[in-house]
Amino acid sequence: QAGLVAAEHIRLLGQQRRLPQLLQGRPDLEQLAIVVEQRPHLGGQIRPIRVERSSAGMRLLESEVNDADTSRPLLGKPTPCIGREHELGVLELTVNACIDESAPRAVVMIGAPGIGKSRLCHEFLRRLATRFPEHQVLLARGDAMSRGAACGVLGRALRRRFAVDDGETLAARQATIRTAISRRVPGPEALQVAEFIGELCGVGFPDADSVKLRAARQDPRIMSDQLRQAFTTLLREECRATPTVLVLDDLQWGDAFTVKLVEAALRELHDQPLMVLAFARPEIADSFPNLWKGLAQQIIV
Repeated sequence: QAGLVAAEHIRLLGQQRRLPQLLQGRPDLEQLAIVVEQRPHLGGQIRPIRVERSSAGMRLLESEVNDADTSRPLLGKPTPCIGREHELGVLELTVNACIDESAPRAVVMIGAPGIGKSRLCHEFLRRLATRFPEHQVLLARGDAMSRGAACGVLGRALRRRFAVDDGETLAARQATIRTAISRRVPGPEALQVAEFIGELCGVGFPDADSVKLRAARQDPRIMSDQLRQAFTTLLREECRATPTVLVLDDLQWGDAFTVKLVEAALRELHDQPLMVLAFARPEIADSFPNLWKGLAQQIIV
């Protein structure tokens, strides 16, 4: 568009004074579209900033802060989330109880395609980021193309959490996971946790010097147990550092092992502020009957 420029490498927060430099020598520009950096689970957004020119120079004009969600525009205008206050209220009460009581909670939101589950998820996370800025989110989505693949959903959540780059070499990806785990899990246990989290992420570690990893690769039952231990250990340390929300979208396309590991975490981390929030279509009842029975609240959207 005429009069509009995108500066993808400029961040709004704390760097506004640098933006007028982009406009020097460009009197035709009336707006500057910048990428606003947000929390990873909310994604980025492009916000147009109006530029006012005068003999005194240039300045950037911001819009007023309101209750509308500027990251979900309609025809360029921010839109409020309407008609979901009941569901949002339930989620807010749940996360409050989770944090106040330092105990795990789980909610499964079930609704038909297009009913607004994604918007509901987005709005809840947006409000959560405002009220509890110190919390962290692990976010993953089921995929119809890889439906049922072992650890598929949970593996994607962890890869996203640790910023594992598929374009890097295996050694580099191993180093990324090893460094991330060492920052969270103390002591000599960190290496073993990293090896099995690597298995969940599809980043295999060498087993020549790891008796447990070598044994697990030869026996599925041992592997299942070690993966459970590694995941719950990691999640416990995450929760000790800050309240943690695990979001699983389109879980009807998930895998049984992810469901099993999440159930183990809900049972074993009984004194940790962990909230599990799953969104699924009605066929979740066929894919995973009695999903987290006795551990999760189900809500029909």
